[in-house]
Amino acid sequence: TIKDIMKIKKYPNACKDDLGRLRVGAAVGVGPDRDARVEALVKAGVDVIAVDSAHGHAQAVVDSVPAIKQQFPEIEIIAGNVATAEGAKTLAEAGADAIKVGVGPG
Repeated sequence: TIKDIMKIKKYPNACKDDLGRLRVGAAVGVGPDRDARVEALVKAGVDVIAVDSAHGHAQAVVDSVPAIKQQFPEIEIIAGNVATAEGAKTLAEAGADAIKVGVGPG
């Protein structure tokens, strides 16, 4: 859209790293392949991992945040989706750098 073009012109480095590359994020679930997927994504150069679940306050999501942080402390982690303050607080306390909030259709 025209607004996107205007933003890019006004803020050309808004989503670029120190080397001028676009930042990249990728989502993972909490299934048995989580660790292998995270490792492959980090090796590929991802900047942020989103631990994504329809039930972001589930224990598997909460446990995934510190597990990923321990293995890859330099990676930013987004966790969620949550729809309550309690869920957001729990994920923040687990070490999430950002919380994905809101539940919607599709």
